[in-house]
Amino acid sequence: MSIPTEQPAAAVVRTGARLLSKDEMLARVGGLTYPHIWNLMRKGKFPRSVVIGGGKSFWLEHEIDAYIASLPRRRLKGQTDGVPYGRRWAKAEGLA
Repeated sequence: MSIPTEQPAAAVVRTGARLLSKDEMLARVGGLTYPHIWNLMRKGKFPRSVVIGGGKSFWLEHEIDAYIASLPRRRLKGQTDGVPYGRRWAKAEGLA
């Protein structure tokens, strides 16, 4: 018999952790589809859901937040540190 590595759903609820529904989780990760999330969960690259009575799946809010925080950040073309309109604007405003 294997030893479970995850907390049972009842233990999660007792700790006061906020649970996100499927729709809430999808809104948080913005732009990812559920089939893509499912594939990421199977590969261990996305937090697994917790199944609570009635077969409903929920995600722990802090795990989703940690996943989002772990994603690489990329700057948009022309975006500079702390300067909203670029170097020329900053120079004209006396900020550079």
